[in-house]
Amino acid sequence: MTNTTVDKVSESRQTSTLDSTYPTLQPKSELRRYENFAILNKWFKQDWIALHPSEAVMIALFNGKLSVPQAGKLWAYIYNLPIEDGLAMAATCVQKCSNFLELRSQPAEFPLHRFNPKDFIYNIRDESVYQTAITSHETGDRFPIPVELSLNLTQYCNFKCEYCYAEVTSSAPSPKSPTQWLDLPKCLSLLEEAADLGVIFMGITGGEPTAFKGWMDVVLKTLELNMIPVMTTNGSIISRQQFETLAAAGMKEITISLDAPSSDLHHKITQTRNTFDRVIAAIQNSVAAGIHTLVKCVLTSSNYQNIPEFIDFVVGLGVQECGITYMDDGARDSCATKVNPQVQYEDLMTLRQIVLQKRQEYKGRCEIWPPKDPKQKHRTGFVPCGGMYSSIVVNSKGGVNICDKLVSEEDFIFGDTFNQSLKEIWEGEKYRALRDKTWDSLVIDPICQGCAKLKVCRTGCYIKSLIQTGNPFSKDPHCGGPY
Repeated sequence: MTNTTVDKVSESRQTSTLDSTYPTLQPKSELRRYENFAILNKWFKQDWIALHPSEAVMIALFNGKLSVPQAGKLWAYIYNLPIEDGLAMAATCVQKCSNFLELRSQPAEFPLHRFNPKDFIYNIRDESVYQTAITSHETGDRFPIPVELSLNLTQYCNFKCEYCYAEVTSSAPSPKSPTQWLDLPKCLSLLEEAADLGVIFMGITGGEPTAFKGWMDVVLKTLELNMIPVMTTNGSIISRQQFETLAAAGMKEITISLDAPSSDLHHKITQTRNTFDRVIAAIQNSVAAGIHTLVKCVLTSSNYQNIPEFIDFVVGLGVQECGITYMDDGARDSCATKVNPQVQYEDLMTLRQIVLQKRQEYKGRCEIWPPKDPKQKHRTGFVPCGGMYSSIVVNSKGGVNICDKLVSEEDFIFGDTFNQSLKEIWEGEKYRALRDKTWDSLVIDPICQGCAKLKVCRTGCYIKSLIQTGNPFSKDPHCGGPY
């Protein structure tokens, strides 16, 4: 059989499959319209992709009632194009956006309309902006908007976790301090600015974010402005009524930190008293309120032997996800860097297999995420640091940088929200200069200079390089390149 014949047979099988495929958007996926592009994103996992408006029209036509060819023909009619073009567009969108779609083998009884195709029939005003939007993840160019913004409400935390990656304090800022700190009015103003810029994911972080006076107002305002709150908390301060209020306002997901199945071990790791029951109550209240609840556990030398018991315990609480994570490098003055209570590599690999078995055991009931292999190298390229092309962090003093682990590193601070707008900072000279610095041959690791991926990865994770080599612009320790 010739290659041409094989190709035709493969194409015929694909066409036959698409004829009986009825795509629709996953419940957790949504479309957003911008002036020069559209974005398809998920509520969970901060997953997104830039689209041409005409592709968004096709995605909106995927209603579970129409097959792929039927949607393609309707799309061709809308744009007054040959049917072949519509069929090709439909097949392309199914492939390109499969991570956001449900592909049904039978048509839905009724059309599952999520978005109106008419809302995405418009002309792009600036083609160059669109081109940047769809290629920035490959070129490393700055995305037209900050898709993700992390708002660090406070450095204060009521826990003292032995593994914490952030630079936190156990005392709240003094009103007499000469330092200017974020307050509620400033945070609400920043949320308005972020929404105007087109931000989708709003990280609400700390310290412990719920220790900030007015944190509920921040989350509720985020939801009101149609941004997605991304929040990790120890849960010890949140009441049942607050969880119910958040759920009623549209809060879809929350991550709660818990690292032990018993009070004694919990109090040892967090260096607290009488907080275990409050965290468990928070998890139960979140689940009861209908919020997708993810429990995150950080492995340390204190708890790794208790992980199988911990997973059973957490699944029994009814959570939808449980992530077992290996402690990464933290900020320069964090516990993760100073104390470093890490698990031995051999023990970690043994535990990883046990967690994978638990993942299979609880499949369909709770999604269990195993710890990564810290020695595994990136072999096929590098995912670019979002801070260098699609996200920014506002720290509790109003400064802007690229990562919440770099909030105290002056070289990475490129804006001040008390004196500049977010738009001015995002489009400003200082951010451009920092980005240029990350592929400047006079600054970066010589090993990286000839790498084909340099402009995308821009040397990789700066905090890992800083902690492990002393130079934030050295080659990322986990990079398998150069490529």
